[in-house]
Amino acid sequence: MKQVKISMDLFMELVHYHLAGDKSSQEKIEKELTRKVNSLAQHENYTRSIMSGTEEERQSYKERYNRYREYGSLVR
Repeated sequence: MKQVKISMDLFMELVHYHLAGDKSSQEKIEKELTRKVNSLAQHENYTRSIMSGTEEERQSYKERYNRYREYGSLVR
């Protein structure tokens, strides 16, 4: 399983949210996690646009990558 890095600030917000029941940072957590998911998906599309086995697959991922760059996110 791959690992994902998050900032210490986000980690502490998650700890307070889940362990202390502090719901005041829910919007900030959602925003940062959405940003992270978008970044991971964009990286995956870029990698697959280069490394996929067939030209059709590479083109499909390249189009996804370019759509992301145009619209700015995969998750809103």
